Formats: sequence, C-alpha cells, structure tokens
Amino acid sequence: MAPTKNHALKKKAPPSEYAKALASGNILQCLPLELRQEVFAFAALHYIRFATKDGRIQASDISERVHEWLPPMCHVNDDFFLESLPMFLRHIDIVVGETYTAYGLFFFLQATGMFSYIYSLRYTDAGTLAPSFAGPQLLKECNNLRHVALSFRTDDFPSINRHKKCMQPFYFDKKAFLEAHSFRQLLTLKHIEKVSQIVFRKFPCGLSCRRVH
Repeated sequence: MAPTKNHALKKKAPPSEYAKALASGNILQCLPLELRQEVFAFAALHYIRFATKDGRIQASDISERVHEWLPPMCHVNDDFFLESLPMFLRHIDIVVGETYTAYGLFFFLQATGMFSYIYSLRYTDAGTLAPSFAGPQLLKECNNLRHVALSFRTDDFPSINRHKKCMQPFYFDKKAFLEAHSFRQLLTLKHIEKVSQIVFRKFPCGLSCRRVH
C-alpha cells in the first residue's frame, strides 16, 4: 500500500514538528521554510490581485489593532503571521497620505520589524515629507525600497506655486520644493529602481498634471 500524504510528510519532518503541525491542523508547517515562503508569496499575489485596488494599500488602514487589511493567511496563527506578512508587504504599494498615517505606518513596521520588506511607497501629501516628520524616517528605514512615487497638488505648497492665474503657464520650482522637504534619504537607497513625481494643479474645469523627472 502506498504511503499517505501525511505519512510522507512525517518522514520529512521531525516527529515533534509533525505532531505540532498535525495537532494545530497546519500540515504546511512541516514543509521547509523556502517552500512555505513560495506558498505564502503565491497566496499574497492572489489576494492582492482580487482584494485590492491596483495592488495599493492605504497606510491609514495599517495598524496593530486593525486587521481587515491583512490577507487571510496572516490570521491563522502567530507563526503564519510572521512568515506570510513579509511576502505580502513586498508586493504591495503603500499609499502614505496625511502625516498621522505616516506615523502609524512607521510604528507598525517598527513593532513588527518589517522595514526591510517594504518595496514601494507612494506619498500623496507634501507635508508628510517635511523635515523631522515620519515621511523621511520611512525612507530612511525602508532600505530595500525599489519604487517611490510622489503625487502632490500645488495647493500643498502655495509658496512654490509661482503662477496664480489659471491661464498662465504651469511652473513648478523643483529647487524650492527640494529645499522645503527632506529627500536626502532617497540618495542612500541602494536598491532604488524608480522615483516618479507628479504635480497636480487645480483649475476651475478640473485637474491638470505635470510629471516632473
């Protein structure tokens, strides 16, 4: 008689680990860590594709007390949470809005030790990147960032918006903007692949945008 799947797993895993996994109902724990990570990565990508909008998660939803933003695999037990959360974080685009959301995200990543698994950040409020705020600290601690996107409106920094009339040419003073905000951390990121910046200007008929390279 051919061995059952449980018997096959028992031969590969130490008896104590197998007994623990069988008692908890998680035979997946018997697999080597590398295989479990492959499973968690596949599950994370599936969740991101069908349960998020364009793979983006709002930083305001990320909290130690709020768990609705987490995929189901993070809710199984503490071991699954610690092993699957990195697979999830490295595949999402985290949108950082108001300043308080940057602080919330920073404290969550600090408490879980997950800074190095953040690959993409998207800032939508220029004030978040002011010196001594949490925005620059995120850029500093998330040292494996691949993509940073900056999407701002000229209303966020009126002193930099040189043209007040709607019909005048759009002008964005990059030097003044860089002087008013902390971007030095971007220069220390060794794995960065892309930094994009979009500036929106509000018109009576709607929004106009300009990509700044």
